[in-house]
Amino acid sequence: MAGTLIHFVCVRADHRPKTLADRPAVTIHSGGWAYCPQSSADGHEWEHISPRTRDELANWARSYRAPNF
Repeated sequence: MAGTLIHFVCVRADHRPKTLADRPAVTIHSGGWAYCPQSSADGHEWEHISPRTRDELANWARSYRAPNF
């Protein structure tokens, strides 16, 4: 997955990062990669973002304040 860009992030309130899950979920949504910081299996609220790497999103999740993509 190195170098792969993610186009969606889950912003559902109860999926927002409290602590970063050991393995945040990366899945396919609408033909692009999508990231959920809490590794939830379903019930996502996807927001389209400017493309980011998984590492960039992990850093965002660690310092999460509010969605600002």
